[in-house]
Amino acid sequence: MLNSQISEVESHKHLGVYLSNNGTWHSHIEYINSKAWGRINIMRKLKYVLDRKSLETIYTSFVRPILEYSDNIWDNCTIYEKDDLEKIQYEAARIATGTTKLISINNLMKEINWESLQTRRQKHKLILFYKMVNHSTPEYLSSLVPPLVGKESRYPLRNSDNFQTVHARTRLYSESFLPSVIRDWNDLPSVVRNAGSISSFKRAINKHVKTVSPDYYFGNRISQSQHC
Repeated sequence: MLNSQISEVESHKHLGVYLSNNGTWHSHIEYINSKAWGRINIMRKLKYVLDRKSLETIYTSFVRPILEYSDNIWDNCTIYEKDDLEKIQYEAARIATGTTKLISINNLMKEINWESLQTRRQKHKLILFYKMVNHSTPEYLSSLVPPLVGKESRYPLRNSDNFQTVHARTRLYSESFLPSVIRDWNDLPSVVRNAGSISSFKRAINKHVKTVSPDYYFGNRISQSQHC
């Protein structure tokens, strides 16, 4: 470019996301893991100083955004990498609740009522796809929406209001944004897909999200840890 040789690299950071030359997300996951654990270590120092609400606010404001930045793009990372990210949230939940590592993960997440990062990524993709379907995104995104099954068939089909799935030969592409979000979208009830606004769509997909009991934030830090 401009008579200058451009060196080839294995990965390149672009707008906060590490893009690799083979389509994997190893460099990016390592990057956000390192950055998130650094802030988790700060939370550890405050474990017996701040109350549950304050610790939760620290996590949701300063740690979880790192774990979810551009997660629409890299959700097709490996299962092991996804598990590593979930471990960061588990540790944040232990710190916020005041429990130890001896607690079971199931009981821990029931206590704090946080959705898994995988579930949240799935919802983030569905929200973006809703915007694409309703032309609330730039044309280069909205144009990627495939036609409905009913528009490509002369016969009345039960799934006529579904979008055509994207054929993928590899797992990496099959789990990438467009092929995976179309499968998830087609599994949604019609009343959810036809929501009149983005806010009503978000309410519909979050309808079953549970909240903690009123006494969860009650008391000082010592009593909260003993209760947990």
